Amino acid sequence: MGPPTFEKDHCGICTRGNMTLKPFKSHFKAVKEPLDCLQLDLVGPISPPSISGHHFSLTIVDQFTSFKVVRFLKNKSDAIKELTIVKNLIETAQDRKIKKVFSKRGGEFANLEFKQLANESGFIHVTSPPYTPQVNGFSERTNRTILEKARCLLLGANLPNKYLEEVVNHANFLINLIPTPSRNNQSPLYLWTGNAPTIKRIRTFGCKVVFAIPREKRPRKLTPTGEVGILFAFNYKSPVYRILKLKDNKVFSTTHVIFFENDFQCPNSIPKTKENKLFFSDVERLQSHEDTFFDCQEHPTDEAPSHSNDESASRTNDSSVEVVVMIKTQQDQLQKSM
Repeated sequence: MGPPTFEKDHCGICTRGNMTLKPFKSHFKAVKEPLDCLQLDLVGPISPPSISGHHFSLTIVDQFTSFKVVRFLKNKSDAIKELTIVKNLIETAQDRKIKKVFSKRGGEFANLEFKQLANESGFIHVTSPPYTPQVNGFSERTNRTILEKARCLLLGANLPNKYLEEVVNHANFLINLIPTPSRNNQSPLYLWTGNAPTIKRIRTFGCKVVFAIPREKRPRKLTPTGEVGILFAFNYKSPVYRILKLKDNKVFSTTHVIFFENDFQCPNSIPKTKENKLFFSDVERLQSHEDTFFDCQEHPTDEAPSHSNDESASRTNDSSVEVVVMIKTQQDQLQKSM
C-alpha cells in the first residue's frame, strides 16, 4: 500500500496558508549608452510643502551613467509635463533619443497621456507589477540616498523643512559629483558630460554669507553695502549662488558673496512661520538639554570669530567635504591615465 502519491508536489492548502514572496532579482539588461533606459519615481506628498508650493518630486535616473534629475511638482498630474521638458533637454544634450522608460504602475504614469507621449517620442514604457516597489529598486534607492543627504544638510544648517526643495536640489547636485564604485569610480556627471567635474565653486551648504546690496537698493550713503544670508546652492556652470536672505526670508541669486564656512546661523535668525513652528519647537527643546548643540553666540564685528574651543561651531558640511575628497581622487586618477 504505502502513502498516496500526487501528480504535483504542491499542496493547495499549504500554498494558500504559507505563501511567501519570491526573491526580487534584477531584471534590467545591461545598457551600453546614456538614455538607453531611464527610471522614474515619484515622492510625495511632501509636508509641509516647499516655499514654491510644491508637494511632490519626480526623480529621473539614467541607468547607464547614474546621472539624476529631480523636478518638483505641485500635483501628481504635472509629472508628464515635467518629464516632457526634461526629455527635450537631455535628448538635446546627449544628441540621442530615449529608448526605454521604466516606472511604477501609478496613475501618474500608467495613463493615456503617458502612452501618447511614448508613442510620439518612440520609447518603450515598462511598468512594474502592482505592490512591488522592490522591482524599481534602482530609483527607489536613489530617492533614499537623496533624501538622506538632504536630511543631514537640513540638520547641519539648522533649516526648517519647508526649504526641502532647495536642499534636495543641492543634495542631488553633490551626488552627481561623487564618484560611483559601480561605475569604475567615475562620477555620474563625468559619465554624462565627458568632462571631469570641478570643485572650485563648492562651498559649505547652509553657512553664513555676506552678499552685496545693489546701489539701487541702498537709500542712504551710510547704509551698509552688505547683508547677512545663508548659502543654499550654486550653479555648476557659472559663479551664481542662491542665497536665503534672513531679513525677509526670500531666496535669490547673486555672484557677489563672501563666505564664512565655519559659521552657521542660529535657528532664531529665521522667521518663525506657521509651516516651521514644529521644527523650531524641536530645536528649542534640544537647546534646553544641550547648550553646545548649536552655536548661537554673537561675535564682535571688529574681529574674526574664533571657534577653537567651541565643538559645535567647528561643524562643517560632511557632504561637501566628501565630494571634495572623492572628486580630487578621481581627478588624480584621470591625470595618471592620460
